[in-house]
Amino acid sequence: MINIFDDIPAKNIPRLLTFLEAHIFTFKKGSKILSNIVEGNAVCIVKSGKIQINKIDYQGNAIMSEELSENSLFGSFMEDFSSGEHEFNVKEDLELIIIDLNNILNADETLSATYHQFIKNIISIMTLKLKEQNERLEILANKTIRNKILSYLKMMREKSNSMIIYLPLSYTELANYLAVDRAAMSREFRNLKDEGLIETKGRMIKILYSIV
Repeated sequence: MINIFDDIPAKNIPRLLTFLEAHIFTFKKGSKILSNIVEGNAVCIVKSGKIQINKIDYQGNAIMSEELSENSLFGSFMEDFSSGEHEFNVKEDLELIIIDLNNILNADETLSATYHQFIKNIISIMTLKLKEQNERLEILANKTIRNKILSYLKMMREKSNSMIIYLPLSYTELANYLAVDRAAMSREFRNLKDEGLIETKGRMIKILYSIV
C-alpha cells in the first residue's frame, strides 16, 4: 500500500503542508462530511482515522465507492463527485488534510526533494487507484450475484496468493462493494458452502477447490 508521505522524513511534513497552504479538519466517528468541503479542487489526505465514500443511486441506495484509512488520498481530481450524490461517512475519528490542487500544481519548481517525492507519491497512488477501479468494474460487469462473488474471490486469491482469504470488508460492506442485496449475497455464500466449494469463519474464507 502506497502512502502519501512515503519516503518523506517526518520532520519535513509540517513545512511541506505550510508551503502548500494545507488546512486540517477533524471529524468525530459517525459524523458525515459536507460534500462542499471535499469537492472542487480539493486534494484530501487522511492524516488519521477512516472514511467511507458512498455513491447514492437513483433509488436512494448507498453503494460503497471506497474506504480509506491513514495517509490515503482522494478528491474530485481523481473521482467525479459531481456525477450524482455522494456521502462521506466517518468510520473512525478523522483528521483530514485538505490542499487546493492549484497550490500543488503551481508550486515553485525549485522546491526541495520533499515536494518532488510528494508529487511522485500522488502519481503512484493515482495509478494504483485506477487499477483498483478497473478491477471493481470487471467484477461489477458480471450479471449474476454468484459470478460477482466468484470474481471477487478470484481477485482476492490472486492478491494473497493463497486459497485462504481474509475479507478486508464486513459482509454488509462487501454487498455494497458488489452493488448487490445483502440477503441475496448471503444466500449465494450459503450455496457455495453447501456445494462444498468454500468454508467460512467470520471474515475468513477458505477456497476448497479451484472454483475461480
